Amino acid sequence: MDNPRHREALILFDAQPGKLKSEYVIGCILQTEQENRLEAVIRKTVSEALVGVSYIPAGNASPKKETKPTEDIADLPEDLRFAMDDGI
Repeated sequence: MDNPRHREALILFDAQPGKLKSEYVIGCILQTEQENRLEAVIRKTVSEALVGVSYIPAGNASPKKETKPTEDIADLPEDLRFAMDDGI
């Protein structure tokens, strides 16, 4: 196996007792599906919360009247801010 992820997965799979291997795979599949659903809910919720919030990059700032947002996007974790750019 050339893929390091495959090697790591095989090591984890082989570490399971024989009778629990299928339960381990089922658990992994269900956990991944739950994580995917949770991510989708978070993305949707954040998108809805940001409706109407305008963002002006620092280089494009104009001397317009500043409005005070009710929530600051800077309060969001950095990973979440970048994840939102990945195609909501």
